[in-house]
Amino acid sequence: PRTALELGVDVSIGGFVGRRGLELLEGTGPNDFRLVHASPFVGAGARADAVVFASGQSAVGFTLTGAYAPFVTLSTNPDDGVTEELASSVVRVGGQVSYLRSLGARSIVDVWGGGEYTSLTITSNPFYTGNQYVYGRTGLGFTYMFNTDASARAHAGVLPTFSASNSGEAFGPSPFSLGYEAGLALALSISENIFFRLDYSFQLYSPEYPDPLPPIEAATSSTDIFNTGNVQIGFSL
Repeated sequence: PRTALELGVDVSIGGFVGRRGLELLEGTGPNDFRLVHASPFVGAGARADAVVFASGQSAVGFTLTGAYAPFVTLSTNPDDGVTEELASSVVRVGGQVSYLRSLGARSIVDVWGGGEYTSLTITSNPFYTGNQYVYGRTGLGFTYMFNTDASARAHAGVLPTFSASNSGEAFGPSPFSLGYEAGLALALSISENIFFRLDYSFQLYSPEYPDPLPPIEAATSSTDIFNTGNVQIGFSL
């Protein structure tokens, strides 16, 4: 990919891998209903980065991302102990705008903001059918260029979560909450226009459901963690 603040577009596609870990507690007592959903997944993802304005040591860019991964959830009925396999999937799409500023010959800092949608869906069953999140993303990033062929970037930010539907809002509506994210990325040039990209992202959501819907009688809280990564080959236009 480009290692300077110059106009152009980078497009990449490849594998999308990760693990989701949800813990949900209905009520506040140790014996209240508790739901745990932990699943790895493997799928495919794509990304496009465009620098649309550059002047001196500054630039403005846009990023679009998308990913999909199918997986299987093993669900055990607590009444009879029967376990069944439920078809499941995770979808993530998002976009952001970034302001980039060079700090020298090798370093770039960026301030970014945007939005993202994550949907984890499980085949209909009596216990849990997934989560859908709509949230903003904003934070800071830092890129270090080792040379013209290799660079690394670290970022951290917050996730203002506007919607956190659980099992089709079976647990009731969720008010605004705040999540967090951090990540690392490595880019290596293979040739003049072809590059390899590897990235990792940690995202944490903590929605609550204070107004339960029947038959649920107690307020519910949850912690949802996604660890995801992309392994991609890209082309610079």
